[in-house]
Amino acid sequence: MYLKSYEPNHIALVQANKSEYDNLSVRLTSLLRIRNFIVGIPVTLVVVCLVSYLSHVKADAGMVMAWMYLVPLAGIVSVGFFYWLLNKLISPFKKITQEIHGLEERIRFLSKKVLDVFAKYKDREKGQTFKSAFGGVGKKVADFEESLCVGMSKEKKEVWLTAFCRNGIVIKVTARIGSARRCKPADDPRNWREYIKANSCDEVRQYHNHPVCTNWTLPSPEDRKTHSVLKNILDDKSYCLKSLIVFWNKIHEWRVLEYNEHTLLKLDSVMDASKI
Repeated sequence: MYLKSYEPNHIALVQANKSEYDNLSVRLTSLLRIRNFIVGIPVTLVVVCLVSYLSHVKADAGMVMAWMYLVPLAGIVSVGFFYWLLNKLISPFKKITQEIHGLEERIRFLSKKVLDVFAKYKDREKGQTFKSAFGGVGKKVADFEESLCVGMSKEKKEVWLTAFCRNGIVIKVTARIGSARRCKPADDPRNWREYIKANSCDEVRQYHNHPVCTNWTLPSPEDRKTHSVLKNILDDKSYCLKSLIVFWNKIHEWRVLEYNEHTLLKLDSVMDASKI
């Protein structure tokens, strides 16, 4: 499904393709806000009353300094006390607390599953090329994307990787590691048409990553322009080209976003740790 408008529909696209972690994270954030608001009301009253009382008491400089430590301490103690009291006396508050603990436990479990996937791949050694460490020639596209998404995350820089595919299998890879904000092809794109013809490729998947873990990104104007330039270079083979951006959420589940020169957007793949 392609979307023809820009940021608002991109938000809708990401929301429609959330992993279990994304949904749990939204719920957890909402419950934490409710819990903190409920606890914050009596704590605020305690602190305000204490400050009001102390403001009417005559004291020397030493006492003033002591009170400066007393007020924050009273706030901290009040948080713990009212948290305990509300859990004991108010059933709905206790249910919120229990749900928060359950969500946090499930999120830790999903995070561990993502870490297990990353642990399958060794870090790139000094001097080793990206494609030899994470290239994945001979793999199906889905398995290939796992290795490159892990590798790109480990690099913490932008990586440009081009995969030449035939019948869903990666048969040739070129890759180059760039800087934190910029990268470019490892070879001359003018040679790509020959690669396609020589290997009977039916798809050229041009990847680069935005090294962010916010579950959100967009192709830059330069990204869109590059896609247009590559299409012109490929000429009659331009139908093979797919331009893709890799990005991650907080626990490093990856997303692969397809785009073109008209900013039409499509999530090509979404990692969901719960389905591993």
